[in-house]
Amino acid sequence: GVDISHPDLVDRIARVPADLASRSASLHEHSTSKGAGNPWVIDEIGTETTFGGTSYTGLDGNGHGTHCAGLVGASDDGQGIIGVAPGVTILPVKTMRYDGSGDDVPIARGLVDAADAGADVINFSVGGPEPSQILADALAHAYRKGVTVVIAAGNGFGNEVYYPAAYDGVIAVGATSGVPANPWAIPSYSNHGRSLALVAPGGEGVQDRRSTADPSLEARGLLSTLPTRSVGLGNKPLSYGVESGTSMATPLVSGVAALVIAEAKARGESHDPWTVRTRLIATAKPLGEAPFDSSWGYGFIRPALALNWSNRAGALP
Repeated sequence: GVDISHPDLVDRIARVPADLASRSASLHEHSTSKGAGNPWVIDEIGTETTFGGTSYTGLDGNGHGTHCAGLVGASDDGQGIIGVAPGVTILPVKTMRYDGSGDDVPIARGLVDAADAGADVINFSVGGPEPSQILADALAHAYRKGVTVVIAAGNGFGNEVYYPAAYDGVIAVGATSGVPANPWAIPSYSNHGRSLALVAPGGEGVQDRRSTADPSLEARGLLSTLPTRSVGLGNKPLSYGVESGTSMATPLVSGVAALVIAEAKARGESHDPWTVRTRLIATAKPLGEAPFDSSWGYGFIRPALALNWSNRAGALP
Protein backbone atom coordinates (compact mmCIF):
# COMPACT_ATOMS: atom_id res chain seq x y z
CA GLY A 1 0.00 0.00 0.00
CA VAL A 2 0.84 3.70 -0.05
CA ASP A 3 0.23 6.45 2.47
CA ILE A 4 -2.06 8.59 0.29
CA SER A 5 -2.04 11.43 2.84
CA HIS A 6 1.74 11.94 2.78
CA PRO A 7 2.43 15.57 1.79
CA ASP A 8 4.87 14.46 -0.92
CA LEU A 9 2.37 12.00 -2.42
CA VAL A 10 -1.13 13.36 -1.79
CA ASP A 11 -1.23 15.27 -5.09
CA ARG A 12 0.06 12.30 -7.06
CA ILE A 13 -2.59 9.73 -6.09
CA ALA A 14 -4.99 8.59 -8.82
CA ARG A 15 -8.66 9.55 -8.58
CA VAL A 16 -11.61 7.21 -9.10
CA PRO A 17 -12.81 7.72 -12.69
CA ALA A 18 -16.40 8.89 -13.04
CA ASP A 19 -17.30 5.94 -15.25
CA LEU A 20 -16.32 3.51 -12.48
CA ALA A 21 -17.94 5.33 -9.58
CA SER A 22 -21.45 4.19 -10.49
CA ARG A 23 -20.55 0.55 -11.24
CA SER A 24 -20.92 -1.88 -8.36
CA ALA A 25 -18.88 -4.67 -9.99
CA SER A 26 -15.85 -2.66 -11.02
CA LEU A 27 -12.16 -2.46 -10.23
CA HIS A 28 -12.73 -0.10 -7.38
CA GLU A 29 -14.80 -2.62 -5.45
CA HIS A 30 -11.50 -3.28 -3.65
CA SER A 31 -11.08 0.42 -2.99
CA THR A 32 -11.59 2.35 0.22
CA SER A 33 -12.89 5.24 -1.92
CA LYS A 34 -16.26 4.90 -3.63
CA GLY A 35 -17.07 8.26 -5.19
CA ALA A 36 -15.81 9.70 -8.46
CA GLY A 37 -12.85 11.97 -7.88
CA ASN A 38 -11.90 10.38 -4.56
CA PRO A 39 -8.42 8.86 -4.12
CA TRP A 40 -8.29 5.50 -5.89
CA VAL A 41 -6.82 2.79 -3.66
CA ILE A 42 -7.17 -0.86 -4.68
CA ASP A 43 -6.83 -3.14 -1.66
CA GLU A 44 -6.49 -6.84 -2.58
CA ILE A 45 -5.99 -7.89 1.05
CA GLY A 46 -9.19 -6.54 2.58
CA THR A 47 -9.79 -6.25 6.30
CA GLU A 48 -6.78 -7.04 8.45
CA THR A 49 -5.68 -5.94 11.90
CA THR A 50 -2.46 -5.92 13.86
CA PHE A 51 -2.15 -7.51 17.26
CA GLY A 52 -2.85 -4.06 18.64
CA GLY A 53 -6.22 -3.98 16.94
CA THR A 54 -5.29 -1.30 14.40
CA SER A 55 -6.99 -1.69 11.02
CA TYR A 56 -4.76 -1.25 7.96
CA THR A 57 -7.45 -1.75 5.33
CA GLY A 58 -6.45 0.45 2.39
CA LEU A 59 -3.39 1.71 4.27
CA ASP A 60 0.34 0.99 4.24
CA GLY A 61 1.10 -0.72 7.53
CA ASN A 62 4.64 -1.64 6.53
CA GLY A 63 6.18 1.39 4.82
CA HIS A 64 7.76 -0.46 1.93
CA GLY A 65 5.18 0.68 -0.62
CA THR A 66 5.26 4.30 0.50
CA HIS A 67 9.07 4.33 0.26
CA CYS A 68 8.97 2.97 -3.29
CA ALA A 69 6.18 5.37 -4.30
CA GLY A 70 8.24 8.37 -3.21
CA LEU A 71 11.22 7.25 -5.25
CA VAL A 72 9.01 6.98 -8.33
CA GLY A 73 7.06 10.19 -8.07
CA ALA A 74 7.27 12.32 -4.93
CA SER A 75 6.05 15.82 -5.86
CA ASP A 76 8.39 18.65 -6.78
CA ASP A 77 6.74 20.91 -4.21
CA GLY A 78 9.65 22.48 -2.36
CA GLN A 79 9.49 20.08 0.57
CA GLY A 80 10.77 16.64 1.40
CA ILE A 81 12.16 14.79 -1.63
CA ILE A 82 11.55 14.77 -5.39
CA GLY A 83 10.83 11.51 -7.21
CA VAL A 84 12.36 10.52 -10.54
CA ALA A 85 9.07 11.34 -12.31
CA PRO A 86 7.38 13.94 -10.08
CA GLY A 87 4.46 14.43 -12.46
CA VAL A 88 3.22 10.83 -12.49
CA THR A 89 -0.12 9.61 -11.23
CA ILE A 90 0.24 6.82 -8.67
CA LEU A 91 -2.42 4.12 -8.31
CA PRO A 92 -1.73 2.32 -5.01
CA VAL A 93 -2.54 -1.38 -5.26
CA LYS A 94 -2.13 -3.16 -1.94
CA THR A 95 -1.19 -6.82 -2.37
CA MET A 96 0.86 -7.47 0.79
CA ARG A 97 -0.10 -7.69 4.46
CA TYR A 98 0.89 -5.04 7.00
CA ASP A 99 3.87 -7.13 8.15
CA GLY A 100 5.32 -7.26 4.61
CA SER A 101 4.31 -10.86 3.88
CA GLY A 102 2.18 -11.86 0.93
CA ASP A 103 0.78 -14.61 -1.28
CA ASP A 104 0.67 -15.20 -5.02
CA VAL A 105 -3.11 -14.88 -5.44
CA PRO A 106 -3.57 -11.29 -4.17
CA ILE A 107 -0.34 -10.27 -5.89
CA ALA A 108 -1.55 -11.68 -9.21
CA ARG A 109 -4.95 -10.07 -8.69
CA GLY A 110 -3.20 -6.75 -8.08
CA LEU A 111 -1.22 -7.05 -11.29
CA VAL A 112 -4.37 -7.75 -13.30
CA ASP A 113 -6.35 -4.97 -11.65
CA ALA A 114 -3.56 -2.43 -12.18
CA ALA A 115 -3.32 -3.39 -15.84
CA ASP A 116 -7.09 -3.24 -16.29
CA ALA A 117 -7.15 0.16 -14.57
CA GLY A 118 -4.97 1.55 -17.36
CA ALA A 119 -1.53 1.61 -15.73
CA ASP A 120 1.33 2.48 -18.09
CA VAL A 121 3.98 1.16 -15.67
CA ILE A 122 3.72 -1.32 -12.82
CA ASN A 123 6.44 -1.19 -10.18
CA PHE A 124 6.85 -4.57 -8.51
CA SER A 125 9.34 -4.54 -5.63
CA VAL A 126 8.71 -8.06 -4.40
CA GLY A 127 9.70 -11.58 -5.37
CA GLY A 128 10.94 -15.01 -4.34
CA PRO A 129 13.02 -17.95 -5.54
CA GLU A 130 10.14 -20.15 -6.69
CA PRO A 131 8.31 -19.76 -10.04
CA SER A 132 4.57 -19.14 -10.00
CA GLN A 133 2.23 -19.89 -12.87
CA ILE A 134 -0.45 -17.55 -11.57
CA LEU A 135 2.04 -14.66 -11.52
CA ALA A 136 3.32 -15.60 -14.98
CA ASP A 137 -0.27 -15.52 -16.27
CA ALA A 138 -0.91 -12.15 -14.60
CA LEU A 139 2.24 -10.71 -16.16
CA ALA A 140 1.20 -12.01 -19.57
CA HIS A 141 -2.14 -10.24 -19.12
CA ALA A 142 -0.38 -6.98 -18.24
CA TYR A 143 1.91 -7.34 -21.25
CA ARG A 144 -1.05 -7.84 -23.56
CA LYS A 145 -2.51 -4.64 -22.11
CA GLY A 146 0.67 -2.78 -23.07
CA VAL A 147 1.95 -2.31 -19.52
CA THR A 148 5.67 -1.96 -18.83
CA VAL A 149 6.40 -4.06 -15.72
CA VAL A 150 9.55 -3.30 -13.70
CA ILE A 151 10.49 -5.90 -11.06
CA ALA A 152 13.17 -6.15 -8.38
CA ALA A 153 15.76 -8.87 -9.00
CA GLY A 154 15.74 -9.66 -5.28
CA ASN A 155 18.09 -9.52 -2.32
CA GLY A 156 19.22 -13.13 -2.33
CA PHE A 157 22.93 -12.52 -1.69
CA GLY A 158 24.24 -14.22 -4.80
CA ASN A 159 21.13 -16.09 -5.91
CA GLU A 160 19.76 -16.08 -9.43
CA VAL A 161 17.20 -13.38 -10.25
CA TYR A 162 14.03 -14.07 -8.28
CA TYR A 163 10.60 -14.67 -9.76
CA PRO A 164 8.63 -12.99 -11.22
CA ALA A 165 11.56 -10.78 -12.33
CA ALA A 166 13.04 -13.85 -14.07
CA TYR A 167 10.14 -14.07 -16.51
CA ASP A 168 10.56 -12.82 -20.07
CA GLY A 169 9.24 -9.43 -21.10
CA VAL A 170 9.70 -7.62 -17.78
CA ILE A 171 12.54 -5.31 -16.72
CA ALA A 172 14.48 -7.05 -13.95
CA VAL A 173 16.43 -4.56 -11.84
CA GLY A 174 19.49 -5.15 -9.69
CA ALA A 175 21.31 -2.67 -7.47
CA THR A 176 24.52 -0.71 -7.28
CA SER A 177 25.87 0.54 -3.97
CA GLY A 178 25.66 4.22 -4.88
CA VAL A 179 28.24 5.14 -2.24
CA PRO A 180 30.55 8.01 -3.29
CA ALA A 181 33.69 5.92 -2.91
CA ASN A 182 32.54 3.31 -5.42
CA PRO A 183 29.12 4.14 -6.92
CA TRP A 184 29.25 1.39 -9.56
CA ALA A 185 29.99 -1.45 -7.15
CA ILE A 186 27.43 -4.26 -7.13
CA PRO A 187 26.48 -4.98 -3.49
CA SER A 188 26.60 -8.58 -2.36
CA TYR A 189 22.85 -8.74 -1.74
CA SER A 190 21.82 -8.01 -5.37
CA ASN A 191 20.75 -11.11 -7.29
CA HIS A 192 22.29 -11.84 -10.68
CA GLY A 193 21.79 -13.95 -13.77
CA ARG A 194 20.84 -13.93 -17.44
CA SER A 195 17.42 -12.42 -16.68
CA LEU A 196 18.89 -9.26 -15.19
CA ALA A 197 18.24 -6.22 -17.39
CA LEU A 198 19.55 -3.15 -15.56
CA VAL A 199 20.96 -1.83 -12.33
CA ALA A 200 20.23 1.39 -10.43
CA PRO A 201 21.24 2.76 -7.03
CA GLY A 202 19.97 0.56 -4.24
CA GLY A 203 22.29 1.31 -1.37
CA GLU A 204 25.32 -0.23 0.23
CA GLY A 205 23.58 -3.01 2.09
CA VAL A 206 20.14 -4.33 2.94
CA GLN A 207 19.18 -2.60 6.14
CA ASP A 208 16.27 -1.84 8.39
CA ARG A 209 14.50 1.49 8.24
CA ARG A 210 16.57 4.19 9.88
CA SER A 211 16.06 7.70 11.07
CA THR A 212 17.94 10.34 9.08
CA ALA A 213 19.10 12.01 12.30
CA ASP A 214 22.55 10.60 11.54
CA PRO A 215 23.59 12.05 8.13
CA SER A 216 26.15 9.27 7.65
CA LEU A 217 23.31 6.79 7.16
CA GLU A 218 22.02 8.51 4.02
CA ALA A 219 25.02 7.40 1.97
CA ARG A 220 24.18 3.77 2.79
CA GLY A 221 20.70 3.78 1.31
CA LEU A 222 18.03 5.85 -0.40
CA LEU A 223 16.06 8.55 1.36
CA SER A 224 12.34 8.49 0.57
CA THR A 225 8.85 8.84 1.98
CA LEU A 226 7.47 6.73 4.82
CA PRO A 227 3.96 6.61 6.28
CA THR A 228 3.31 9.75 8.29
CA ARG A 229 2.25 7.70 11.30
CA SER A 230 5.60 5.87 11.40
CA VAL A 231 7.93 6.42 14.31
CA GLY A 232 11.74 6.39 14.28
CA LEU A 233 14.39 6.57 16.92
CA GLY A 234 13.08 7.90 20.21
CA ASN A 235 9.48 7.33 19.04
CA LYS A 236 9.64 10.57 17.04
CA PRO A 237 7.40 10.97 13.96
CA LEU A 238 9.16 9.68 10.86
CA SER A 239 7.77 10.76 7.48
CA TYR A 240 11.04 10.07 5.64
CA GLY A 241 13.71 7.45 6.08
CA VAL A 242 16.54 5.51 4.50
CA GLU A 243 16.14 2.02 3.10
CA SER A 244 18.19 -0.06 0.66
CA GLY A 245 17.86 -3.06 -1.60
CA THR A 246 16.81 -3.96 -5.12
CA SER A 247 13.33 -2.86 -4.02
CA MET A 248 14.64 0.70 -3.93
CA ALA A 249 16.54 0.45 -7.23
CA THR A 250 13.41 -0.75 -9.03
CA PRO A 251 11.22 2.38 -8.59
CA LEU A 252 14.07 4.51 -9.94
CA VAL A 253 13.87 2.52 -13.18
CA SER A 254 10.06 2.63 -13.08
CA GLY A 255 10.29 6.42 -12.88
CA VAL A 256 12.54 6.56 -15.94
CA ALA A 257 10.15 4.25 -17.81
CA ALA A 258 7.32 6.65 -16.96
CA LEU A 259 9.32 9.60 -18.28
CA VAL A 260 10.08 7.77 -21.52
CA ILE A 261 6.41 6.90 -22.03
CA ALA A 262 5.35 10.48 -21.24
CA GLU A 263 7.91 11.85 -23.70
CA ALA A 264 6.53 9.59 -26.42
CA LYS A 265 2.96 10.65 -25.64
CA ALA A 266 3.99 14.30 -25.88
CA ARG A 267 5.10 13.58 -29.45
CA GLY A 268 1.82 11.86 -30.25
CA GLU A 269 3.38 8.39 -30.16
CA SER A 270 3.05 5.37 -27.93
CA HIS A 271 5.55 2.83 -26.67
CA ASP A 272 4.84 -0.84 -26.11
CA PRO A 273 6.64 -2.61 -23.22
CA TRP A 274 9.28 -4.08 -25.53
CA THR A 275 10.16 -0.66 -26.93
CA VAL A 276 10.47 0.85 -23.44
CA ARG A 277 12.65 -2.03 -22.29
CA THR A 278 14.84 -1.79 -25.40
CA ARG A 279 15.22 1.96 -25.02
CA LEU A 280 16.35 1.70 -21.39
CA ILE A 281 18.76 -1.11 -22.16
CA ALA A 282 20.21 0.54 -25.29
CA THR A 283 21.06 3.71 -23.36
CA ALA A 284 22.37 2.06 -20.18
CA LYS A 285 25.99 2.51 -19.09
CA PRO A 286 27.92 -0.79 -19.29
CA LEU A 287 29.92 -1.40 -16.13
CA GLY A 288 32.57 -3.49 -17.83
CA GLU A 289 34.04 -4.42 -21.19
CA ALA A 290 31.27 -6.83 -22.19
CA PRO A 291 27.86 -5.53 -23.31
CA PHE A 292 26.18 -7.85 -20.78
CA ASP A 293 27.23 -9.27 -17.46
CA SER A 294 25.19 -11.43 -15.11
CA SER A 295 26.03 -9.09 -12.21
CA TRP A 296 24.88 -5.82 -13.78
CA GLY A 297 22.82 -6.87 -16.80
CA TYR A 298 23.14 -4.39 -19.68
CA GLY A 299 24.28 -1.61 -17.41
CA PHE A 300 23.37 1.33 -15.21
CA ILE A 301 20.19 3.28 -16.00
CA ARG A 302 20.80 6.66 -17.71
CA PRO A 303 17.61 8.75 -17.73
CA ALA A 304 18.82 11.65 -19.89
CA LEU A 305 20.02 9.37 -22.68
CA ALA A 306 16.87 7.27 -22.50
CA LEU A 307 14.75 10.40 -22.98
CA ASN A 308 16.85 11.61 -25.91
CA TRP A 309 16.86 8.27 -27.75
CA SER A 310 14.04 9.19 -30.10
CA ASN A 311 15.65 8.23 -33.39
CA ARG A 312 13.84 5.17 -34.74
CA ALA A 313 17.13 3.82 -36.09
CA GLY A 314 18.41 3.71 -32.53
CA ALA A 315 21.18 6.27 -32.97
CA LEU A 316 21.88 8.53 -30.02
CA PRO A 317 21.64 12.24 -30.80
